[in-house]
Amino acid sequence: MSVAGILIAIPVLAIAIIIISFVLYNRRLDKITKGEIHDTHTKLPEPSNVTGATYKIILMAFTVIILINISTNAGLIRSQRQQIEKMQQNIFELTYTVEDLKNTIDSSLSLTSYTGFEVLDTDMDSKKTKIMYEVMLNEYTDDTEVALILNDEKIPFEKKETGKFVAEFYVDTFGHYREPKLTVTQNGITKAEASDFPEEVFWDVIPMPLFNCTFNSEMSLGKAKYSGYYNLNFDRPEDVESVTITYLVDGKETKTMDITAQAISRENIDIEKGMTVKSNLVFLLNIKTKSGLTIEDKTVMIYDDIQCDVEDLEYERIYDKDGKLLWENDYK
Repeated sequence: MSVAGILIAIPVLAIAIIIISFVLYNRRLDKITKGEIHDTHTKLPEPSNVTGATYKIILMAFTVIILINISTNAGLIRSQRQQIEKMQQNIFELTYTVEDLKNTIDSSLSLTSYTGFEVLDTDMDSKKTKIMYEVMLNEYTDDTEVALILNDEKIPFEKKETGKFVAEFYVDTFGHYREPKLTVTQNGITKAEASDFPEEVFWDVIPMPLFNCTFNSEMSLGKAKYSGYYNLNFDRPEDVESVTITYLVDGKETKTMDITAQAISRENIDIEKGMTVKSNLVFLLNIKTKSGLTIEDKTVMIYDDIQCDVEDLEYERIYDKDGKLLWENDYK
């Protein structure tokens, strides 16, 4: 019988016992009243005592059953939890196996087993960057030819050793190379696949900044309460000559500071206190490089999303030594 059936049967049985005790007790009283029997020491228990004892037994029985049921369910839950954990582990292992199999299939279908490039040199006067690109082919013949397609330019590779092809070439440092492709021609058949050549080379050759910020801010009574700090990361800090930061509060320049030393060493810099910010606080970062470039980064740090349109306030720009705009990102 299930636990639910037992819980129903116990009160039914208790009610039956109580009813039977009432019936027997009333019959005995009737016989004593009629003189058929005399009241003796072998009395039937009174119904009230029977009812009280029955209630106690029911409560004890319920308590025991509930404890047993809780213990049983706890064991089932532990068992099910272990099964779920085992299933999750199996799913993880299966996912890993499927991903590994996919990578193996992709690798076998790919034209190359390895591709990689290295920046050899950059001339900021000519805005040219020299690149070395290496390719290892999965399949090749004596007449195999390899080329890299950058926009409309076809760059041929030179065979260096078995299956290895290398090309050295110059690209526009601030050019944009969309959907670069690698082509392999053998036995008169040309196949192409996407190349991992970067769309914009300058990210690999100049110290573009990255803010790491820890700020707490909230708008209260039309003003921002704020606190926190920030630091800067550069891929090529050795090319940084100077770094300044300007606080723009609601569109007005408030303070400009030289943070060259802290920026290069990636120190945490406390945000300026005591500024009354109603709509937005913007950081305007200005970086001068030893190679003659100027990098400007304008980033909104604190703002009221009702009054401020962030996209209209942010941009990244790169200027040459003569102040000519080389690159701009106005949709950060």
